[in-house]
Amino acid sequence: SVSQLNLYLRASGTGFGPSDEAVLRKYEKVLSSNYCRPGCSLCETRCPESVPVANILRYRHYHLNYGQKDLALQAYRRLHKDGSGCESCRTRACQLACPYNIQIPGLVSEWHKSIKRFFV
Repeated sequence: SVSQLNLYLRASGTGFGPSDEAVLRKYEKVLSSNYCRPGCSLCETRCPESVPVANILRYRHYHLNYGQKDLALQAYRRLHKDGSGCESCRTRACQLACPYNIQIPGLVSEWHKSIKRFFV
């Protein structure tokens, strides 16, 4: 939130200028189509396979955007269900429920395919 940002900036002793805003806008543009917002989970209520979509997309984000591959793989391994159900799903119910229009089946199945070799 803006109030939290202002609080952090005051605590850091730095200001927030136009160049900072430009960086944040660029980051938003790059990530908004594949970033699952915390606390939403509308997709999970519609998934016929009960895939923990929000967690999987968060772990994908840790791996691909934060470089925390080991953390992401460990967390993924602990899930009650993996993303394999998205590979054959044709309903796209999760995607239709997503208010951010995230291409959920594609992102989840793509990441699942790319990391499943670590679990053999």
